[in-house]
Amino acid sequence: MNSTALSFFSRLDWKQAFHQLELSEESRHITTFATHVGLRRYKLGINAAPELFKHHLNQIQHDIQGATNYIGDVIKTREEHDRNLQATLERLQERGVRLNKDKLVSVWSPETYLPWTCFW
Repeated sequence: MNSTALSFFSRLDWKQAFHQLELSEESRHITTFATHVGLRRYKLGINAAPELFKHHLNQIQHDIQGATNYIGDVIKTREEHDRNLQATLERLQERGVRLNKDKLVSVWSPETYLPWTCFW
């Protein structure tokens, strides 16, 4: 996909994105910490592996034609934009993904989105 051919995008921001990915049972012990009321451990959150987050998002939207993600942000051309955006929103809701509605950006130019030129 060539960014210069794309005129319109939507950007969806996951709310506390890494905390929506559940850690495997075997790795949860690594996140144990002490508090004044005893030991606690995270069962969610993976902030050291953006590539795993990107892979997870690719799995969620793998069959939504034309939608792609850029480091966790979903982008789409204007053609079929509304239909594919709706499909993406429905899929994310089905999977329990929470979005940050304050950061929803729709229909803007690639120059606004990417501070540098990307080649696909």
